[in-house]
Amino acid sequence: MSSPSDARVEDAKREAGVVHQLMQRLEQEVKVFEGGKVYLPLDEVKRSLGHGDEGGEMIQREIVNVSLALAAEYDKIRCAHETRGAVEGAGDLRGVLASTVALTSRWCAYRVSNVAQTPNVVSNDDYGLVYDVIEADFPMVHEWMDVALCPTGYLNMFQDLDQFQFDAGQRSLFKFAYGILSRVEELLASLMNCAGGLDETLAVLYQKYVAPTNAAAGREEPPETKQVQNTLSNITRIQESILGDVPYLGSATQGELMGLIALKVTSYATCWLMTELHLRTVVLSKDGREGPPVLSSLQSAGVITHIVHISNKVRMQDLLVRTGDAGKYRQEGDPNEATGSSRGMIGA
Repeated sequence: MSSPSDARVEDAKREAGVVHQLMQRLEQEVKVFEGGKVYLPLDEVKRSLGHGDEGGEMIQREIVNVSLALAAEYDKIRCAHETRGAVEGAGDLRGVLASTVALTSRWCAYRVSNVAQTPNVVSNDDYGLVYDVIEADFPMVHEWMDVALCPTGYLNMFQDLDQFQFDAGQRSLFKFAYGILSRVEELLASLMNCAGGLDETLAVLYQKYVAPTNAAAGREEPPETKQVQNTLSNITRIQESILGDVPYLGSATQGELMGLIALKVTSYATCWLMTELHLRTVVLSKDGREGPPVLSSLQSAGVITHIVHISNKVRMQDLLVRTGDAGKYRQEGDPNEATGSSRGMIGA
C-alpha cells in the first residue's frame, strides 16, 4: 500500500481534530442527562443476547412485546384524560405515567439494539436513517425505528397548545430544556457530517503514525506522532464511553459506530426529557435536587395522548402510502411489491 501524500495526511489530521473536539463536547453534554437518573436498559439487551443464539429474533420479539405493553398504558392514559374530574390528583395516573416512561426506555433500548445488530443499516443511503431520527421534529415512520421523534420535536409538538394551560414557570423550563437538547442535536448532526469519511481518515492516520511506531517498538516517538496517537486514543475512549452497553456487531465501521452513538444519545435524551416532564425533575430544577415533574399528572396525560394521537395518524398515513405503492407494483408486475418507502411521506 502506497503511503498517503503529505496533503492527505494534513487533511486527515484536521478532520480527526474536528471529530475529537465534537466528541469531547458531546461527552460533556451527555453528562447533563446523567443527573436525571435516566435508565436506558441496554445492558439487559446485551445480557439477553449473550444467553442465546436468537440474536435479532429475540430483539424483534421484545420490540413487539414492549410496543403492546406501551399501547395498553396509552389506553389507560387516554381514558384517564377523558375522565379528568375523577382522577385529578390520584396516584393511579402517576403510576401509569411512571410505567409509560419506563416502557419507553425499554422500547428505545431495543430499537437501538436492533439497529446495532445490523450496523450496515446505519450507513445506508448516506446515513439517512440517523439524519431522519435526529432531525425528526414531527413524527416520522421508518422501517427500523417505527415512529421516530427527536427530543426537541417532542417539546415543539405540545408547548404552544393552549389546551394544556402551561404557566410561565413551565414555559421557562421548556425553553431551558430546548437549549440543552438543541445543542446535543446540533452536535450529533455535525458528527454525522464527518461519519462518511471517518474510516478513510483514521486509516490514513493509522498508516502514517501508528503502524510505523508498532514496527519500531522502543524507539522514541516524535511529538507530532504522540499528539496524533493521543487524539486517536481519546476518540476511541469517548466512543466506547458513550456507546456503553450498545450490543453492536464487530463488523460495524467507525462511521457506523458514530451513527449508533447518535441513535443512542437521541434515545437517551428522549427518555431524559420524558422523565423530567412526566415523572420527576432533577436537571430542570436547576439546583440538581429531585422534585415533582414539570407537568402535572393531567397535563402529562394530555401531552402523551396528543403525541400518541399524532403518531398513530402518521402510522396510518404510512400504511396507506405503502398499500398504495404495493397496489401500483402489483399492477406493474414489480416483484418487490412490499417495499414502499416512507421517506418524504410527512410533507406529502
